[in-house]
Amino acid sequence: MFNYYTKQPLDAFGRNKIDELHQKFIRSGFNIEKLLVEISLVAVNYQQDANNK
Repeated sequence: MFNYYTKQPLDAFGRNKIDELHQKFIRSGFNIEKLLVEISLVAVNYQQDANNK
């Protein structure tokens, strides 16, 4: 889902992102909508960090 939504491989955002997203997905009660929000936040925050460098 991450690759489809962001058009980027998950590995480009760090090796531990998949584990972080997985844990958040479990804690949310397997809520897909919340997972998509978390994916969006990862992509946006990564882009902002890259622009600030």
